[in-house]
Amino acid sequence: MTYFFISTWGILGAAYSAAITGLITNIVGFNLAQKRYRLSLERTKILVIIGTALGLFMLITRWELEGNAFYELLISQTIPWFADLVQKTFLGTFKGGKAITILLERSQPIAEITLRGLAALTYLLLLPMVHEGFRFGIMRQVNKLRR
Repeated sequence: MTYFFISTWGILGAAYSAAITGLITNIVGFNLAQKRYRLSLERTKILVIIGTALGLFMLITRWELEGNAFYELLISQTIPWFADLVQKTFLGTFKGGKAITILLERSQPIAEITLRGLAALTYLLLLPMVHEGFRFGIMRQVNKLRR
């Protein structure tokens, strides 16, 4: 399969082949493991996790950042402020200030990665909903704060 995929699609064929092989290996391994040691799966939680991950993926990959207020703020004020801050450190003079130049030249991709990364972090909000131990730990901390 790998040979056929690589000869047909090149490097993408190698990736497709690896993904398919990994999927088959995981399915077979899971079925063999279930025969040996039965685990009950919480299918609703699994579907919620997968659905949330797919939803966030669709949102993050299709999110048009041009004209977004946070994006513009990062490019116009935050990244230049950070560059000035870094300028005052040893990185400001390192190799003739090349780090600062690169930071300012690549402010758009940096802002994009920052915003998309922060959006991806919202996935962590799902943790208290699907993990009881985590939820109870949060409730204990909240009750301690109330006292």
